[in-house]
Amino acid sequence: MSVKTFNKDEFVNDIWNKKPEIYKIPFNLNFNNNIDELSSLALEEDANSRAIIFEKNDFSKFSYLKGPFNESDLKGLPSDKPWSLMIQDLEEYLPELNEIKKFFGFIPEVFHEDIMGVICGENGTTGPHLDWYHVFIIPIIGKKTWKIESRFTKETEFDQRIFKNEDLKILKNFEAGTEFCLSPGELLYIPPGLGHHATSLNTSLSLSFGVKGPRLNLLLDVLYTKFMEKIHEDQRVGIDLSKSEHISASSILGIPQEFQKLLGMDNIENLILEARNWEGY
Repeated sequence: MSVKTFNKDEFVNDIWNKKPEIYKIPFNLNFNNNIDELSSLALEEDANSRAIIFEKNDFSKFSYLKGPFNESDLKGLPSDKPWSLMIQDLEEYLPELNEIKKFFGFIPEVFHEDIMGVICGENGTTGPHLDWYHVFIIPIIGKKTWKIESRFTKETEFDQRIFKNEDLKILKNFEAGTEFCLSPGELLYIPPGLGHHATSLNTSLSLSFGVKGPRLNLLLDVLYTKFMEKIHEDQRVGIDLSKSEHISASSILGIPQEFQKLLGMDNIENLILEARNWEGY
């Protein structure tokens, strides 16, 4: 992959949600903290931090540690195993990082995630995985080899592709489609559902900024709750007999217009019977 100059219109129309891309970093980032200074944030009581230590060449075996850490924890990170230390919400400790979010102001703020710092030892990694949201990677210190799959994974395929573990969703059959080295001064964009795997060539520090929408089922829960707040508990549906002697979505009276199409997606009689059964008929 070649390094491009960032153009917002081209990015929005040709890249966003479609494919990964590398850019020259398109904003001024006044970030002078070294790795020791940043890793010390993992000692803070209120910091959201975690560490992953993998067994060599076996991504199904790892230790997953949650902060806050102490100094002996950080000094004890092994030199002979791949590890990474992640610290969330960096912009709360380092306000200058908000310049990243300002640059991406053309993306609605409600979709903005926090800025995460990732520190890796030599050969360190977070393992082959994919995210269900957009990710921008900004290397600060050191270089990493990146491998990205060429095929998008569907949500329905995901559970079959990962090792069964509650803490990490590591891909067990990662298939690299492209490989490249990412260096400081560059910016990598990865769309949702595209597997990726980065390995640190030396001790490294990178920043990650996510753009994430809510889960669809939760958004529908919110909409459902708001609809329910507007409906009186004694309000019932009726039937328009002039349209047909058979029940259809258009013959049901009292259904909010927003739900009419949803009714047409299922057997109306079965839905009514189920609702009556819930009520105790």
